[in-house]
Amino acid sequence: MRRIIDHIARRRDRVVAIGDQALVGLSNFLALAAFARLLPRDDFAAIGVAIAVHYVIFGFHRAAIVMPYILSAKDRPDPLPRSAWAFLAMRASLGAGLILFVAALALGLSGVSGFATKCALFAALQSPALLLQEFAKRWLYQHERPIAVLVSSGSGFAIVLAGIALVATALPVAMLASAMLGLAALVAAGIAFLLCRPSRDGLGVPAATLIGRRRDFTLWQSIAHIPYILYNNGYTLLLAIFTGPGAAAGYTALRTLLSPSVSLISAIDSTDKLRAIAAFHADGAPGAKRSADRTRRLLLMLNGPFLLAAAIFAGPYQHLVLGPAYHHPVEMAVLAGYCLLLSVNQPFETFLVVQEQARTLLFSRCLSAVLAIAGLALLGPMLGLLGAAIALLVAQSCNLVALWWLSRRQLRHAPLRAVTI
Repeated sequence: MRRIIDHIARRRDRVVAIGDQALVGLSNFLALAAFARLLPRDDFAAIGVAIAVHYVIFGFHRAAIVMPYILSAKDRPDPLPRSAWAFLAMRASLGAGLILFVAALALGLSGVSGFATKCALFAALQSPALLLQEFAKRWLYQHERPIAVLVSSGSGFAIVLAGIALVATALPVAMLASAMLGLAALVAAGIAFLLCRPSRDGLGVPAATLIGRRRDFTLWQSIAHIPYILYNNGYTLLLAIFTGPGAAAGYTALRTLLSPSVSLISAIDSTDKLRAIAAFHADGAPGAKRSADRTRRLLLMLNGPFLLAAAIFAGPYQHLVLGPAYHHPVEMAVLAGYCLLLSVNQPFETFLVVQEQARTLLFSRCLSAVLAIAGLALLGPMLGLLGAAIALLVAQSCNLVALWWLSRRQLRHAPLRAVTI
């Protein structure tokens, strides 16, 4: 027993990351499953598209702010106050909210599409707080405040549960459901910054000064996010455009059922990027590769059984959680295979990101995007949601081959030891 306790203590950050992501993932799972049952299909589709819009924005936010902030841990000593990143994240979240509200207002006044207006409005209610919550989590990890991470995510979880109860018992309104997700994220972020307050010495540092230190990486990482949008975060949006709200709602429902696997990938990745950076400092590219390989084995060990069970028992699982409105067992089995490939591929991407190889990553993502869009265009009209799922599976399979080859190539050409930036 003592040995087990000591092992957990050594892996404290990873255990906390899994616990944090379990709370976040469970709250999202419960909320979206409840909304799928309670809301009209078009309203649920609008929430799904709004979430997709958020992840499109989040990718650029991650490339320009979150990843450079994480990589700034390599700067020893850091010439700029760390708190400057927190204030930059706050300004970026406010800017994103303003842009989304203006977009929703413009769409509403133009009368072009009521569905598009709802999507933009729901994104405006959710995305700014979600962006801030994600950075706040990284802020706490960098300051070695794991308990604060759990307090923050636990607070958001409690608000989500209260919101679900309100929507279920009193006001089954899509706008309230969307606002509740945003409020939960805002409270979680606020508590995080209260528990670990940024010092005011970083308040006046310009964004250009922070981002400019890794201008090349930020530029190429942002460009690499564009194809990633097309085959991952923005796929719901593409489905809504090409096949209508029905397919988008079905895809959102299935991704909700498989979200525990994606949440686990995010949880492990939250701490293992820092582990990979430490390994890179200690032993160069070979050390980073060994760290990524350990992460991959852990993800397969944890995700494999769940995804296999989800594929085999897809029908009963859908009926239990979503009720009779959604029944796509074959499509879910295909998407389970896709999620398994994500578990394999994410550590390859971490290996490349730690070495700031954004241009290399761009190649694999462009390949995946081309295959996913071509597959959707070819199979979507014939097979509907199943065709879209097959396109994702094929694209991610080819991405696996590309990432394996690119990682081996990078390992051969990398210096034996890291150089401190």
